[in-house]
Amino acid sequence: MGGTMKNYVSVFLILSCLLINSNAQGQNFLESMLAEAEKSEQLRLSKAPKLAPTLIPKAKTQSQLGSYLIGQLSALEEGEESKKKAKKMRSKLKKIKKDLGKLNSRISSWEIQDYSADLSKSVKTFAKHLKTHSDLIEVERDRLVAAERAEQDRVAAVNKAAQNKIAARKKAEKDKIAARKKAEKDKIAAYETACEGESSDDPFAAFDEPDTGDRLRLTAEIDSKKIKLQATTEGCLWEEDPNDSSILPKLIASSLFKHNPKNTSQFIYSGLRDGNLILDFTKYRCLSQKKDGTQQTLACYDSASANIVKTLANVGNTLGSKTVKPTSSNPQVSCGSLYSEFEANEARTLNKYKNKTVIITGKVTGIDSDLFDNPVISLSSNRDDWGISDCTLSPSSKNLSFVYDLNKGQTVKLKCSDIGEVMGFPQAKNCMLAN
Repeated sequence: MGGTMKNYVSVFLILSCLLINSNAQGQNFLESMLAEAEKSEQLRLSKAPKLAPTLIPKAKTQSQLGSYLIGQLSALEEGEESKKKAKKMRSKLKKIKKDLGKLNSRISSWEIQDYSADLSKSVKTFAKHLKTHSDLIEVERDRLVAAERAEQDRVAAVNKAAQNKIAARKKAEKDKIAARKKAEKDKIAAYETACEGESSDDPFAAFDEPDTGDRLRLTAEIDSKKIKLQATTEGCLWEEDPNDSSILPKLIASSLFKHNPKNTSQFIYSGLRDGNLILDFTKYRCLSQKKDGTQQTLACYDSASANIVKTLANVGNTLGSKTVKPTSSNPQVSCGSLYSEFEANEARTLNKYKNKTVIITGKVTGIDSDLFDNPVISLSSNRDDWGISDCTLSPSSKNLSFVYDLNKGQTVKLKCSDIGEVMGFPQAKNCMLAN
């Protein structure tokens, strides 16, 4: 029970002695006073947690000043020649030390959230000592005020530095985003200018016929629908209206396709809802690539021609989904022979190597990455066609280490499965070194 409550109890004990044999009215008065005291104490306890953040620092400052005051008074008491005055000073010191002890004890209790002792009462009591001896503590008070101000300035500087750092980071991120957007915008503008020329404010510019003589044209048929496209080897791509030739082709956004830098007539168009188109505008070869990676050959022909050069719309062959079942003896074939077999009869060659693991031999002409950053090994077919007929072999994802040891010009044997042909190139997957 706190100090206030103790005082009430003391008074009540006296009253109870006086009224112990009194009438019922006196007894009721005593009970009322006790209830009021209990109510007052409960109210103080309820307010204590809210007072603590400001009252505890104030009490600590008083404690520091009190310790300083005791030191000053002790020095004066020792130097006092008058015994009477010295005795009086010792009495004051004793009282101040006692009150300082209570103050420090209650500070400790409040810091651990024990509010049973009334810290505010100790603060008020000690304030009287400090006021009485304000002249002795003036220097220390000024020092504490200066220290508090310095601490506040330090905290303010730290907070400001943190705010400036956050603001600088936000600005840097904002500038980065703006720079990226500008770069993207500039890239789009450069693409549009390169493909269709500078924009014009001339209202009659729409009558100017665009120079389309160097464009490659291709029509792909997918699910009985036609997709008509135009392209240039510089990496421009347009889409035509398949039903109305009077509508000018629309330039396709550069974000919707990839251009093969090694073969400038090949594109990957991602403008389909359920997948991509892999296109070769000179050999008129088209593949659909589903989101699950499945590839299927499509009917594909020159848009300028009325006759379909090659119709494979109903071919049930889905590339990339064949199951390889290696036999006890693996056939061996050179890259050049494999290319010749595909060139002579693609269907027969696919059937010959279906579900077989084959050892393909040849001289390494390149160790590169495809458009999806997967490693690809090119073997020469020994044809003088600048690598157009090379074999493209993809190593197994579980066995890539040998790729890093290969060098151009090296003759190798690679054991591969899933033999196929895409864009005129012999293809194979899951390859591993068989030397």
